[in-house]
Amino acid sequence: MSQAEDTRQEEVQAEIEQQPTPDQYVGTEYDRKEDEQIMTGNREYTHDRNPHDAGHAAYVRSPHPHAKINEIDTSAAEEHPDCHAVITIDDYYEAGFAPMICGIQEWAEPPLAEDKITYVGQCVAMVVAEDRYVAEDIVDLVKVDYERLDPVVDEMEAREDENVIYSEQGPNAPSNIAFDEQFELGDPEGAFEEADHVIEKEFKWNSRASGVPLETPGAVSTYNPHPEDGEEKFHVWSNQQLHTWADVAIYAALDEPREEVRVEVPLTAGGSYGTKHATVYRHAVMTAAASKILDGKPVKYVEDRVEDLQGGDSASTDRTYKARLAFNNDGEFLANDFWLADNFGAFPRFICTNQVLKPLAIINGPYDVENARYEYEIVCTNKMPQTSYRGFGTPAHSFVWEMLVDEVADTLDMDPIDVRLNNYIDEEDMPYKTPSANTYGEGDYAATLKKAWEKADEEMDGGMLDPDRIEELREEGIYRGAKPTLILEPGLGCYDYHTRQFVPREELETYYTPENRDFSDVVTMPEPLEAYIRSDGKVVVKLSSDDQGQGHQTIASQLMADELGITPEDIVVPQQDNLDVASDVGSASSRMATVMSSAAIGLGEKLRGQLEELAAENWGPGCDVENVEYTEGGVELKSTEGIDPVDARHKERLENDFLSLADLVEIDKYMETGDSFFKPEAELKTYAYYEYPDVAYDNSEWFKEAMIRKRPTYPSVSFAANVVIVDVDIETGEIEVPKILSVRDSGRIINPKIAEGQFHGGIAQGIGAALQEEFGYTEDGQPQTTTFFDMMLPSITNIPDLDIEKQETWSVFTKSGAKGLGETGIMDIPASIATSVNDALKPLDVKVDEMPLTSDRVRDRVRDKPEVATPADD
Repeated sequence: MSQAEDTRQEEVQAEIEQQPTPDQYVGTEYDRKEDEQIMTGNREYTHDRNPHDAGHAAYVRSPHPHAKINEIDTSAAEEHPDCHAVITIDDYYEAGFAPMICGIQEWAEPPLAEDKITYVGQCVAMVVAEDRYVAEDIVDLVKVDYERLDPVVDEMEAREDENVIYSEQGPNAPSNIAFDEQFELGDPEGAFEEADHVIEKEFKWNSRASGVPLETPGAVSTYNPHPEDGEEKFHVWSNQQLHTWADVAIYAALDEPREEVRVEVPLTAGGSYGTKHATVYRHAVMTAAASKILDGKPVKYVEDRVEDLQGGDSASTDRTYKARLAFNNDGEFLANDFWLADNFGAFPRFICTNQVLKPLAIINGPYDVENARYEYEIVCTNKMPQTSYRGFGTPAHSFVWEMLVDEVADTLDMDPIDVRLNNYIDEEDMPYKTPSANTYGEGDYAATLKKAWEKADEEMDGGMLDPDRIEELREEGIYRGAKPTLILEPGLGCYDYHTRQFVPREELETYYTPENRDFSDVVTMPEPLEAYIRSDGKVVVKLSSDDQGQGHQTIASQLMADELGITPEDIVVPQQDNLDVASDVGSASSRMATVMSSAAIGLGEKLRGQLEELAAENWGPGCDVENVEYTEGGVELKSTEGIDPVDARHKERLENDFLSLADLVEIDKYMETGDSFFKPEAELKTYAYYEYPDVAYDNSEWFKEAMIRKRPTYPSVSFAANVVIVDVDIETGEIEVPKILSVRDSGRIINPKIAEGQFHGGIAQGIGAALQEEFGYTEDGQPQTTTFFDMMLPSITNIPDLDIEKQETWSVFTKSGAKGLGETGIMDIPASIATSVNDALKPLDVKVDEMPLTSDRVRDRVRDKPEVATPADD
């Protein structure tokens, strides 16, 4: 460490020591531990990892959306003096590797195109050369003979099209419908027959938004041709999300057991928002395969931005909905029926496929509805493959729900606020079991919506929602609107969630048996934390989950500091490789703060108990754990009653009535008690299992029903009530959002500063998904958004004034009371914007039915309305 770094570290420590110590760190705006290294450029990203003598890769990518590959001529490329290898799919298979797993039974994907092309940007061959620039030049020397085929782009046309992209893949082959399922919950058909009214509408969610992380996906891999005992064959450095769980996609393709493939990730992986679930493992697999083909030469590849946008597998949901809602004359909802076709692009990717299942967790939204039908079709087209993305398939579901509620209000000539309030689940009915066997734990939805609307009420008299001001704006051609909505954010998906996609639903009843798959193995919230204490008294906490910027080091330190009565500076949280920790679901589904907090409490309890036992043994014989008590940073001898010193040495030990963590580590080294549980190699782990009060998983009927019927369980349900004020320019169709009023309930907040950052970032993404972001394609399958000139991301100029109130309704199902907030904003803001746009355009009898609300779509809705008369028209 340099002198400057030493000095800075001393300054930081001095600043910390001057700060008052809180009674507890959880709930305080403790500064993020990660920030200093990030802001000073001391974080290592994939671009920074440059092994000696590494080869650099580039891909030959297809310019066509759909084509046969007649021949790949690599001869000119291989003759280039700086070319190390040109790898085609034949070379890959000849080296002993396997296709990449997909998210549906009977599906697999080659990492390089095999026989045919299915989207623009698809990887056809990999070139490895001395540096990336040379590799790009050599790519141009690879000649591919394509026979172009007609593309199919629209999911509704693809369902019926005889132009089948894959003739053999999947259970529905030959068909562009890769997979489909229907769920009937309660008696929806009876409810529709008995209802006074039934509305039926079609909606389109075109958003296909993307995370566009700061660091594009990439990998650096090395093959060890002669591994010695304890060494693995492959070492992969990758900015992979879920590296201790989704690593199965890497080692399965390399045709190796897990212990032969070490996956290392940077401490903060340059952002993801889910987009590095499915994208990165192609590069991890191909760089690892290339290293083996090159006898162990390290190989590096990082996507450039154009590659990421054009063919980086980074687009999210793209759906057509046909939705029905049954209701009575008083506005009571009786049943909902959602059918959707989801455009998955060229392949149904691993993990991504369950974005169509997650909405089942909130099938009825915040509304008390007992009957539902839900049917989906995963459709393959010649678009870039879909990936998982923040919100994981639920923003579109909530959008459709809220649009239907507006339809009910108009049909019955009721205030849409009253329709919502009259149908919300009552607080006294919590915990509430949904028709799909999920459970909402807690929450007063009606009171939260009213609180948000009270904020808006302050804008009525002389403010932004003053009727006179609204009328003035209309004379200028600006239609202002605002209506409240409340949207749910389900978190913590079931551990067996993705596994079940590979098992046909009719086989699940026999699949989940004690002999085959015990329910105790599939509890909803397992999260392993491991800890040991160093000789200096610092506590090392080992996480299995990777971090893309959420602040895992910080919140783990806050949690464990409170549990052990020490400071967060006394907690060390290193990043772990996949082979150094237990396999874990990881950072997804808004789960980390919730499950980590529960795990930390369990780990703290276990550590304190073991430390008390060790101290009692030190002060014994005759000293029991009742004589000692763990207190701040150590164990205190509270009473010498019953202790009879046997010699002078024993008396001397009793004189020291407080043992610090460092003391206890030293004592443990010399005690003849078998393996030390403080040493790094010890197996001191604790797993926090999510359990409903007084319900054990092995005999829980609701949980068995959810598993057997393939219904996702997301019991941590956060929620947000928003009033989004929107201005719609009916001449141009442009929508501006001058202000957002929001009441956000994510249970107990561990770190308000981190929570606020998540809220702001999620809201920005929600604005982008609602108004700007769209991976556009021409009818012949050519992508139209391949640079930031085309991909319209929100910027600081698009982010409005945010009035956010944090509301804390503690979870009844977690030890800490925390709930998820990692997918906040993107889940609720699009539906909230759409509802306010409906309110703004109500005088024109215009309603929203397609997202994103780009200016051309909005203008098309109002163009032919006779009421539209703007200054420009005059």
